[in-house]
Amino acid sequence: MTAAERLVRLLAATLPRASRDRYREEWTADLDGAAEIGMARGAIVRGAAVTALTIDRGDPGHTGMPRTALAARLARRAVATGGSAAVLAAGWSFSGGQSSLWAEGLPGGAVFAAIGAGLGLLALAFGALALVLSLSAVSALAGRTARGALLLTAVVAVFGAVVAAGIAQRGLALLAVPLVGVLLAFAIAASTGPAGTRKVRTVSGLAFAGLALIVLTGAVIHTTVWNPSARVPALPLEQIYAEMIAQRQLTPDFGIGVGVWAAMCLGAIVLFALATSLPGATRTLPLRRLIVLGCLLVGGIVFTQWFAAFGIGMALADTFATSGADAAWSGALLGIVGQVALVAALLVGLTGPARQPDAEPSPAPAPTLP
Repeated sequence: MTAAERLVRLLAATLPRASRDRYREEWTADLDGAAEIGMARGAIVRGAAVTALTIDRGDPGHTGMPRTALAARLARRAVATGGSAAVLAAGWSFSGGQSSLWAEGLPGGAVFAAIGAGLGLLALAFGALALVLSLSAVSALAGRTARGALLLTAVVAVFGAVVAAGIAQRGLALLAVPLVGVLLAFAIAASTGPAGTRKVRTVSGLAFAGLALIVLTGAVIHTTVWNPSARVPALPLEQIYAEMIAQRQLTPDFGIGVGVWAAMCLGAIVLFALATSLPGATRTLPLRRLIVLGCLLVGGIVFTQWFAAFGIGMALADTFATSGADAAWSGALLGIVGQVALVAALLVGLTGPARQPDAEPSPAPAPTLP
């Protein structure tokens, strides 16, 4: 395959899905016959590039769907990627373990700091992509060509990156919490599709329930054992709690709060597992919604863990004059798992399969020369 053929194939891959094969075949055929008609192969490549740049990407003849349907699909994907940016950026702000391990020189700090930085960069990418998709949705609905929107797309993408970076600041991160909650509710409502076989549903439900149970167990042990021991390594665990209670920084019944939170999470896990196996739930709980709820279950356990961990963390800080942030690497790992689960819930719920056209759209012209 020549360089020109690779270029036209690459250009064809950037076109709307319904038009890719036709344009690729036409451009490849033009390259094959260029010598016979005395045309330079470079001219065909330039023509293909101009076509890819100026094609009306909202034209139903190119996309295979009405403009309104295309705009709605792009908007949903913009919401999914924008929400993912908010989850990752706010998660970096709230998950003190990822940054505190590195700042305090604790074990695993370099590894989790690198992972956290990668998630921050991914948040920037998601934020930029969200605004590009938003602009594309407006362009598709208005019938504009891609060329007229390219400069605006670049400007808006940079602006989106700046916004995503701003969300990472602790003050602005609080604003992301209600936003993400609304978007997750939207993802649950929008996650329609086939019900799936009973075997697939049962296996999926049990897999998510098992993962949630592992995460819950790890969160309880991290909160009550691993993190206190890592924060005050010079003392045994029993003496750590005795000191906190003696200085009245922690009440003797502190375990009740942890137990209530764990019991509520366990109840949610059991209800989820039962709901996925009920035959009558196939209409209200299609497979995609089941996956979204499973991801939300895992992410929700991690997010609500601070209800159980806050009191113990503050007691450690006040009693031993240290930081209340996580000192055990398990806290950073749980934070990452929670962020990934919530992002997966948004992406699965809001980026479903493309809607197939009811009828074959009429072909659109395929110019190849500038």
